[in-house]
Amino acid sequence: MAGPMAAQWGNQPTGNLSTLVDPNLNEVIGILHQRYQAQHIYTNIGDILLSVNPQQTIPLYGSRVGDFYRDVQSAVSQPPHIFMTACRVLRNLQIHNRDQTILLSGENGSGKTEAVKILVSQFGRLSTTVTPHQGPPQSEVASLLSEAMSLLEEFGNADVGINRNSSRHGKLVELAWDDGKLVGAEITVWGLEKNRVMFSEPGERNFHVFYRMLVGFDQEMLTRHRHNQSYRILEPNDGGQIYRDMNDAEKNKAHYRYLREYLNTLGIEHQTFRSGRQTAGDAIFEVLSALLHLGNIHFAPDPESDTAFVANQTEVEAAAALLGVQAQDISGLFLTRFGYSGGQRMMYRRDTSGASLTRNSLVRHIYIQLFEWLVKMINTRLALPGHYRHKSKQLKTVGILDLPGFENLMTNSLEQLHFNLADERLQDQVTELVFRQELHDLETDGIKVQNTSFRDNTEVLDAFYDRNIGLLRLIDENTDPSPNSDMALLNDISKRHSKKSSLLKTDPGHKTFMVIHHRGQVIYNIEVLLTKNRPVDVRTFDALLEYSQNPLLHELMSTPHDRSSRRSSQADDTPDDLTLTQKHAAALRAMFRRLEGRETQHVWCIRPNMTLQPGVFDADVVARQLSAMSVVEAARIRSIGYPVRITIRDFIDRYRFVGFPLSARIDSLQGACHRVIRKAGIPDGGWQVRQRKVMLAWWHQDYLDTALERALRHVIFVQSRLRGYVARRKFHRMRRHFRADKDELSDFFEDVSGHSLRTYYACQAQSDHNTRETERQYTGRDGGRRQTRTYSDRVGRESRYSRSGYGGQSEVYNDYIDQTLDDNSTFKQTVLHDVTSKRDLDPITWCKVICMEYDRPVGKFYVQNRDIHIDGTYNPFDGERVGIGVFRNPERSRQAETIRAYLGQGLVLHHDADGNIWAKRLSNNDIIVQGYDDPGNHSLSADVILNQGRLARGQSMKVFDMNELRSRIGLELKSHTFNKTRLRHQTIVCFSLLEEEETALDTPCWLCVVNIHALNALESQDVLSQVEKMMTQAELRTEEEDLKDEKAQDAKGRHFRKQWSRTDQRESFTKGETSSRKLRIALRKRGEDVKNHMDYSWDSESRGSSSRKQMTVDTLQEQVMGNPDGELDVRRSGPLSPTSSGKTREWAKLKITAKTSVAKEESEMDAMMKSRMSRY
Repeated sequence: MAGPMAAQWGNQPTGNLSTLVDPNLNEVIGILHQRYQAQHIYTNIGDILLSVNPQQTIPLYGSRVGDFYRDVQSAVSQPPHIFMTACRVLRNLQIHNRDQTILLSGENGSGKTEAVKILVSQFGRLSTTVTPHQGPPQSEVASLLSEAMSLLEEFGNADVGINRNSSRHGKLVELAWDDGKLVGAEITVWGLEKNRVMFSEPGERNFHVFYRMLVGFDQEMLTRHRHNQSYRILEPNDGGQIYRDMNDAEKNKAHYRYLREYLNTLGIEHQTFRSGRQTAGDAIFEVLSALLHLGNIHFAPDPESDTAFVANQTEVEAAAALLGVQAQDISGLFLTRFGYSGGQRMMYRRDTSGASLTRNSLVRHIYIQLFEWLVKMINTRLALPGHYRHKSKQLKTVGILDLPGFENLMTNSLEQLHFNLADERLQDQVTELVFRQELHDLETDGIKVQNTSFRDNTEVLDAFYDRNIGLLRLIDENTDPSPNSDMALLNDISKRHSKKSSLLKTDPGHKTFMVIHHRGQVIYNIEVLLTKNRPVDVRTFDALLEYSQNPLLHELMSTPHDRSSRRSSQADDTPDDLTLTQKHAAALRAMFRRLEGRETQHVWCIRPNMTLQPGVFDADVVARQLSAMSVVEAARIRSIGYPVRITIRDFIDRYRFVGFPLSARIDSLQGACHRVIRKAGIPDGGWQVRQRKVMLAWWHQDYLDTALERALRHVIFVQSRLRGYVARRKFHRMRRHFRADKDELSDFFEDVSGHSLRTYYACQAQSDHNTRETERQYTGRDGGRRQTRTYSDRVGRESRYSRSGYGGQSEVYNDYIDQTLDDNSTFKQTVLHDVTSKRDLDPITWCKVICMEYDRPVGKFYVQNRDIHIDGTYNPFDGERVGIGVFRNPERSRQAETIRAYLGQGLVLHHDADGNIWAKRLSNNDIIVQGYDDPGNHSLSADVILNQGRLARGQSMKVFDMNELRSRIGLELKSHTFNKTRLRHQTIVCFSLLEEEETALDTPCWLCVVNIHALNALESQDVLSQVEKMMTQAELRTEEEDLKDEKAQDAKGRHFRKQWSRTDQRESFTKGETSSRKLRIALRKRGEDVKNHMDYSWDSESRGSSSRKQMTVDTLQEQVMGNPDGELDVRRSGPLSPTSSGKTREWAKLKITAKTSVAKEESEMDAMMKSRMSRY
């Protein structure tokens, strides 16, 4: 003996009766007596557990002892305990993969009900924890089941004198398991003794619940339920008090609190019905109180007609109020009945006997319906979670069968007959499994067992269940109410069972018959038995209560015979017109049918005495029970026999992993069995391998199961690693697919967003175009355009707000503003929309930087500090510095990765107070400012244009010029098509990150910088007012300043003009400025507006060709003389250049032709100017 229980058990007589050499009854009784005195109530008979009821609380249970029996590998060296039975059952369930059953047998008062509770509690400890999505935790399932059985005890148990808590019904508790997890339970009841509601024998009591509620009700409940101090169905027949003493009353009051807790825990207490008027807890006690009032109704005979009438109408009214029906309906039900005479429906008055029988039947009917409804509610609460009910996987179950024990009371009638027959059926099941099958197998394999006999109750069962002359058949045949039915039954028994006088004896004088059961003889009262067995027509009861105002009764009686609603609470569905005996027999057969094909464990319970005194061991009482159960014979056969008998094929299929690897080939089955047994560590002797089966002792299976568990753990370990590998591969594959789908979905939404924005901007552009067309139609088809361009021309040519020239020159903005956007307008519009829609930007935020790879943004951040350093490191953005290495792109190309690596120290962006952006390159590789070749669509500085967009290394360079943006604002203000969208595009500066020079035109990596300060300036009224003021000052320039500028330009032109040509030196030959000046002077002298009479070359359709550089003879000569080969550069010379080498004489001819052409053009120009002047 080992473990923490060893000190508690100490050195006691053997705890296993199968180890006795030649056991006898006296020796077994002596061993049990010694162990009982030491409070060791459990003793093994091989794999059978013998339990003696201690009739008191002993310290053999609880979590500490239960945890000790959780992982017991072998029961050989452990003290006997009912926890060991639970452990063995669960291990067999998992290893053998077969449903299990525990059969508890014993007479009334032997402790079977408490044994079921103990087993359930241990199964709750053995169950592994269930995760939340699989249902309630295992402790909840076990605790709910324990509460449910305690609740059924209150409604289904009673004090019968010899047992204070006698079960007046049988039950089968089934536990559902899924891979070692207790996931649900179901309770099936059988044979409730419903007659006890109205009658109880002397020394006995009604069901517990009535005594609990009377003493537990407060004054308000007593008043509402109209309770008084006297109830006929609760008072003892000897006229004593309802409660024995004050202790008895206090005990029942405490149990009433427990009863309400049970209802609350199981979800019944506060359950509401469809009417919503009352909770189930209150409705239950209203129905029970109504039954007490119905039991108090007394009938008296009418002196004239001998018919019955109600003697106490107040009880009828109280019962009717609680049942929710009319009082006259209840009285009519008791006092009258309907029948047919001559084809007509007639009403008859009942006598007192008939009225009492109807009253009793109604009370029994209501109580049995209430009990079955409680079982249904309990099973609903204990049912499997929803996802198990839809699984194709078949769950394994463990059944615990607890039938009412053998009874022999002072007056035995139909209930005792049913209970004793159930005990006979159970004993026959035990005899079949323990004795008959084992002896048959031993004899079949040639193994002789001597001096072994057992008590066989087959003859008793045949006497009752024979199809032709069985006692049950005779009882049913004589059930019809007739004056001599009881005597007819006695005569039939004597006549047809004359050969079985040793089993059945009749006593006509007392109208009784005696049956010698395997546990003892019992005398049954025939008159009472036949009365209780008669079928009762409950349709009139249902018709009365179906429309009850009590919501519970309405639910019980609306569909009381619906088979689908009662399938979970009854063992079988039987018709209502059968006798009570027929119903009980059918239900018992169905219950045992559910146990077929299961592995069985046995628990035999012993009652130590008949006085209910703790610590008293009555040897005569125990000896009678040991003889009835053939305990000595079971110990002998377990010691010399082989209780574990497995076919060879099943043995190899179950235990092959113990002795062979998975891939091993087995040639000899018998040899393989020997190898498996030896590998399991079973010593030689005590087992045999025969032709058909392997014969083992009961403890050999524990060795084999332990070895199999060890081998399976190794297999499970390998499987877990393999499954983990497969699961990881599947996970990675799913993650790749998920990321791909996510990217595709992101791209799709980006495309949708882009298309939406393009559609929006296209609609906006169309709206702007329609607006311009409307204005053009309003001002005139040509006049408006001409006027606009003339005004713009004056602003463009005369305004001082022109950008400083590149390389000392001056470049003036074109007065014509192209209304189309560049190729990146959609991207820019999206970026600007993100910035302008952000409402929570800090006022000091001056730019937003977007890191781009091709057309995909990979990083975005806002800058508040004046300087921001962007490099190729992996530093996260901290406000002053950021490394683009932190920006991830799952689809990054190799080229983009290379360029990011070459960024090195990157660049620094700086923001000054005027809104200009400066950039300083720190890396060795070039960084190009995009748009340097298209300055008209960007607000870039002159330094950027001169350096062709390249940033100088180590030097700060202005890249965004606010003055350029103000110039663009001025031009937009002077046009009639002010386009703020174009101006917003001017606030964006982009930088291309290069690896080599040849990647400048097609680089995948670039930065986009949005100047938020410039965006705010576009929305500032002060900035717009400032620009308008500057343009107004430009318009007020005096005429003398214009002439002074023109003279300076004329002098500058003459200085650079070649002197060798004798052609007319007028400015009209090159630019036409002289004629234009004279025209303006003449118009001003006449007081007319100049702009209405001026027509510029860019207004004509040949605007593009007139903008080309004018070719003169000087230029041609210069080009020819400078080329030693005499060839002309076609790209530089224009359309007048010769395409072949020239000589001096050929050049002379060309020069004469050129001079003639120039003179002709000057002549035509003079004629055109004279024609214009004549009009003025």
